[in-house]
Amino acid sequence: MTRFGTMAAALAAVAVLAGCGGGGGSPGAGNTGNDGNTGNTGVNPGNNGNGGDPAPAPDTTDATHGSLSIAISRGDAAEVRRLIRAGANPNQPDEVTGTLLHFAATLGTERPASGGGDRVAVVRELLAGGANPNSRSPQVLNNTPLHNIVAAVVNLIIDVTGTRASIIDNPDETLVRQGLEIVRLLLDAGADPNARDSGGNTSLGAVAAFSETNVYQRLRNVFQNAGGSSNGNGNNAGNNGNGGQTCPAGQTGTPP
Repeated sequence: MTRFGTMAAALAAVAVLAGCGGGGGSPGAGNTGNDGNTGNTGVNPGNNGNGGDPAPAPDTTDATHGSLSIAISRGDAAEVRRLIRAGANPNQPDEVTGTLLHFAATLGTERPASGGGDRVAVVRELLAGGANPNSRSPQVLNNTPLHNIVAAVVNLIIDVTGTRASIIDNPDETLVRQGLEIVRLLLDAGADPNARDSGGNTSLGAVAAFSETNVYQRLRNVFQNAGGSSNGNGNNAGNNGNGGQTCPAGQTGTPP
């Protein structure tokens, strides 16, 4: 079994698995119903499996920016701090990934290959160094770092064998907690929980098809405790994709 590499594939597969036409919606999860044929195309967490090698750093010709990318890839928070103090710009965009904070969020549920890195500390250093928590990726996605890390957390519970998708009952708890802590850091730094990607989805609304899972409920609790919107969009219940059934609402109250 291998983990999904993109949330587009993950959402489409789990929509079929859950019998939902699209992203579905829990009560109050506004505009969370993605088209059942496409799923959510706005997020690519790029996870490589538990303990796998980190995703490649963004391609850049700027030496300082490239060094910062490498430090992020390795989970080297001390080097990230040093480079920012030396003048590296944490908000410099990349044509593919977005900003370096997008990149760090994408890696947020992976173990650094070196074994000694700290993904949470890297995000903390980027934010302390002036990284914008509401920065946007290239317009084709237009997602925020919060979209990336929420998708990465949910991606921890999805497995696929051939064309069959399934939910992992017992994902790696260390990586789940790591991802939830990064979500909390971003929200505390001012990340907008209601920001929408190019598909019209908020970070939490984009994964509402997973509302019955423990991981989704823990994500939702983090949003609530940080003062962010826990339903993805105001008060209206999202549509249910292209002719799909309404997904059952998940239970609440599981602590992160």
